[in-house]
Amino acid sequence: MPRFRVPWIVGVLIVVGAACTPADEGLTPTHADAIQDSVRQMLDDFGQYSTAGLRDSVLTFYADTSVFRWVEDGQVRYRSVGEVREALAALPSTVRVRTELENTEIIPLGPGLASVVTGFTTQFVDSTGGGFRFGGVMTMTLVHHQGGWRILNGHTSSAARGRP
Repeated sequence: MPRFRVPWIVGVLIVVGAACTPADEGLTPTHADAIQDSVRQMLDDFGQYSTAGLRDSVLTFYADTSVFRWVEDGQVRYRSVGEVREALAALPSTVRVRTELENTEIIPLGPGLASVVTGFTTQFVDSTGGGFRFGGVMTMTLVHHQGGWRILNGHTSSAARGRP
């Protein structure tokens, strides 16, 4: 590599590294706490609506944007809220989806932006007696809009699958 490129590359790396500094450094502790509290409430509401089978309400928690993505075990599973809607509609009306979160970390990234890292166990429970469960780790990027927090993207990695 020519010698003149090395300082240029080092300079670019320094600029990129500085740009990757966590945005939460600009948040006051009060603002960061408020973000954590409101995200925690959003996660609770999402879980309650899901367990109650209120699928239309659950869908309001996803960002209806062309950059929405949900990844599962290494594959992009959903590229739009419409695809999530189709998946939920394909479930029998007797099925409820119950997700328990554990060791949840809510990381304020800046005003209106947060990251969530959490363990989870999800059960698909059918009132007729069927169902299954799985669990692992989930990450999400959340953006705040006028209506509240929305999931911009997410990822689940499953540790195990099996019957309850």
